[in-house]
Amino acid sequence: MRKINAKQLLAVAVCGLALASCGGGGGGGGSSQTQTQISANPIAMNIYAGSRILSSTNVPFNIPVIVVYINGQPVRLLFDTGASGVLVNQGTFPIPQSAYTSQTFYGHFGDGTVFSGTVANVQVCLTSASTDCINMPVAVNSNTSGSTAPFPTGSYIVGDFGMDCSENTFATNNTFCPLYYLWQQNQYFNAYSLSFYPLSNTYYATPDFTTPIGSITLGSFSANNLISYTGNGSFPYVNANYNNSLTYRTIYDTGANHIYLTNDVLSAEIPYFNIYTDGYNCSRSNWIQGGYPISYSIPLANSSSSLTISFTTEPPANMCASILSSVSANNPVIVKGDTFDIGSSILEFMGLPEVINHNFIWLLGSNGMVQYISIQ
Repeated sequence: MRKINAKQLLAVAVCGLALASCGGGGGGGGSSQTQTQISANPIAMNIYAGSRILSSTNVPFNIPVIVVYINGQPVRLLFDTGASGVLVNQGTFPIPQSAYTSQTFYGHFGDGTVFSGTVANVQVCLTSASTDCINMPVAVNSNTSGSTAPFPTGSYIVGDFGMDCSENTFATNNTFCPLYYLWQQNQYFNAYSLSFYPLSNTYYATPDFTTPIGSITLGSFSANNLISYTGNGSFPYVNANYNNSLTYRTIYDTGANHIYLTNDVLSAEIPYFNIYTDGYNCSRSNWIQGGYPISYSIPLANSSSSLTISFTTEPPANMCASILSSVSANNPVIVKGDTFDIGSSILEFMGLPEVINHNFIWLLGSNGMVQYISIQ
């Protein structure tokens, strides 16, 4: 999910696409559970399609889900490259009182929902194997009911698995991404790869809840086409360049279920762009009609060259009824190229509908935080 710490909010105006996060009190300390030394072998995890709230008749689509085991319990979380750390609902699994720290937190997601609670030290197993476990602090969310709860009780997913691996954390200066804690245990784990499988209907799919749609592998990787992806203490971003000499800070965020572009970028990329004729796809005013090519370039690190990336807005208007009916039936739905006009903003978000088009590698720097990404 899109989130920005409070100290970086200032001029961000993305129709509330920000997270204000603040911590209180001290924290830290390791889990009381014994930490098994992690061996230098890659750890692979499947990504599934899911929904936010199973009981709702209007669930959002483009929801990537990952399963981890926390204190021995399987837990379904949003796979989110727009945040860092693990956030999980209180009551999802047993946590002894001794595991809680004195650090509290508060923040909000881009949809206005609010999370708050206390940091606890727990054991997080990335697979069902006991050899793939790390002791780490997680943000335990106590806001689990009502209209402001991000993952209300009864949701299919009960928290967030944040893997942007920056300082854009749920609890200030704590609850970093799981890769950071793996790296602390064994610096073999300096990166992870991320890829998705082709969609069954070219630009959309309705997979079941148990069929993987992609995977991540945590390990040691090298890559070509390195792109700087540091946030200097905040969220990481690239500078995306468009026609008409437009440049925007851009985040690759699987927690965003649309591609969010500014009105002036859409005007530069789509001839004679008019939101009244080129928007209103699937009866949503800001949803861009399918079939428009969008192209942008990103400077490569330590090079004068750039990587050029293109995608096509989706879906065609004649497929809206079929896709939306699948969503209403509470089936997981994935639609790539799904693009929204966010008006005026200093940030753009390449959500899951664009991330799904590529293979990524996230690479850590010498401080255990993301330094580069590679896009293929």
